Formats: sequence, structure tokens, C-alpha cells
Amino acid sequence: MPGWVLAATEQHADVLARGLAVAGLLVAIGSAVLTWQLWRRSGPSIEVRLLGPDGDWWSTVGPIAMIEVANSGRMATLIRAVEFCCRESDGVACQLAVPLEGNFPVELPATGYIRAVPSGADEFEIENAAVIWAAAYRGDGALFMTPRLRLSKLASRRGEPDPGRGDGREDDG
Repeated sequence: MPGWVLAATEQHADVLARGLAVAGLLVAIGSAVLTWQLWRRSGPSIEVRLLGPDGDWWSTVGPIAMIEVANSGRMATLIRAVEFCCRESDGVACQLAVPLEGNFPVELPATGYIRAVPSGADEFEIENAAVIWAAAYRGDGALFMTPRLRLSKLASRRGEPDPGRGDGREDDG
């Protein structure tokens, strides 16, 4: 067999080996990225909601009924604390919430939820508040919050007087 045939065959095998190595590397990187993405999404996913007295999403302006913390993820998680906050003209006031069943910390199973009420719910009114929100602290220190709800915008959507002004006019911002 001539020498040039052997050289061409070896060169062809070298290119094929390199191509297979690159393809294997791409498959390994792709599987690592996919595994990381699945692992990241499989953890707990916490959602915090404010509930009005009738159980719906904040439907009335008045006393706080309860705060709901739901886990929509695939793993259980530990909830260390839940608090309710409101911003008034003289600053921010926050109160820790008490779960309706048991005490904090609470182990929240996958697809489970807990409901809590502010610890001083009888005297904790939001009539003078401009903005309200609730927050939940997970066991690793991660913070999950509701969107900040501006009461003047909520009142203007429902055609009620602005609770922050008392004059019936809508808020500018």
C-alpha cells in the first residue's frame, strides 16, 4: 500500500476523532445546563398574598384580614416569619404576623400554604396608610414580598374616596 494512502487515512481518523470530541463536549455542556435549570426550578417557590375579610385578594380598605403564604414549588421550605407593613405619613410600621395554626417557624410542604394574621390585628388599621405590603422570610433568609399596594389607586379604581386624603379626590401619582 502506498505511503500517501496511509497518511490520508490517519489524517481522516484524526479529524473524525476531533469532531467526536467536540460533539461529546457539546453534549456534556448541554446536559449540565439542563440539569442546572431543572435543579433551580425544582426548589420551593414562595408567593405572598394579602387577603381581605372576604378571603379574596385585597378587596376592602379597612382592617387586615390575613396574609397567605403559598409554596407552589416542588420542595418543602421553612418559613421563619411573616410580617405586614404599611407606610404612613410619619414612617413605616411593621408587625409580625401569627399563623392561624401553630407557631413560627413553620415547615411549608410542596403545594401547601399557611395563613397568618398581624399580631395586633384588632388595633392595626390601615386607614391612614398610603402603601401596604406583606413579606415572608424563608429559612435561608430569602425575602418574598407582595407587590406594594397603593391604597389611593385601589380606591380610585373602585370609585371610592382616597383614604389618604379624605377629600374624595384621586391621587396624582
